[in-house]
Amino acid sequence: MRVAVIGGTGLVGRHVVDELNARGHATVAVARHAPREGGWHHGFREANATHAHALDAALHGADAVVFAAGSLRQERAQSFHDIHVTAVRHLIASCRAARVRRVIHLSVLGARAGSRSAFHRAKFSGEELARRSLLDVTVLRPSVIFGPGDDFVRPLASLLRLLPVAPLPGRGEARLQPVAAADVARAVAEALARPDTVGEAYDLPGPESLTIEEIYERVMRAMGLRRPRLHLPYLFIEPLTFLFGRPPGIPFTFDHLAILEDEEVGDGAAAEAALGVTPSPFSPEAIRDALDRA
Repeated sequence: MRVAVIGGTGLVGRHVVDELNARGHATVAVARHAPREGGWHHGFREANATHAHALDAALHGADAVVFAAGSLRQERAQSFHDIHVTAVRHLIASCRAARVRRVIHLSVLGARAGSRSAFHRAKFSGEELARRSLLDVTVLRPSVIFGPGDDFVRPLASLLRLLPVAPLPGRGEARLQPVAAADVARAVAEALARPDTVGEAYDLPGPESLTIEEIYERVMRAMGLRRPRLHLPYLFIEPLTFLFGRPPGIPFTFDHLAILEDEEVGDGAAAEAALGVTPSPFSPEAIRDALDRA
């Protein structure tokens, strides 16, 4: 099968490309910019999905599409709406033009219309567009994703190396379910191989529901660090992140905090039963491996 992976040079996209190639598929990674690192040995097409018709040529000859584009960082040049809604609308139009029906759409755990998080709201809108497109769509909703070069463990580790304390939002009791990028890629490949997943949506949480404090502890253990905890009240850090984005010494943006307050605990049982993928733990060993390969 010939598969176009939108966002194919990102964290999840790279794993999806590797997983699909290992299973004998022919893939092409589609992204705004060519990969910086040398040795890229997969097919690549440059296209900005936020521009109308930019994906038309990139999808030519494809049998299926994986939409793995996404970002937790909102920029002036590209908003959450641009990346997670407008790009999906253009993808659907290009799929119809290229007569590509099969789509795996990566949304996010906690996506919903009423979320405080602009990221979650945009992801929900994009997911709804995909599900109503009349294409053969399977939606996957991973929790926060970790792996080499991620935007989760890597910046946290850099901050903990730099600071003499571990700055925790609130009491550190907000919960996340980190899932490995490689496990998300396996779920994508399995969904693509199983026609009975068309029309379905599956949560993809990691195997453990961990507090932010527990996540910090595991990252520090992986790095061999000890840091005293510094609890920062939400009433203090939320206005700072709203005004300044990501202030020095605070590893969060306003939207990160909204996600922490909003994200629900997901149930991965349906995904495990349908896709046969058992997620691996967010262990110090897995964290260390991700940091070593970043």
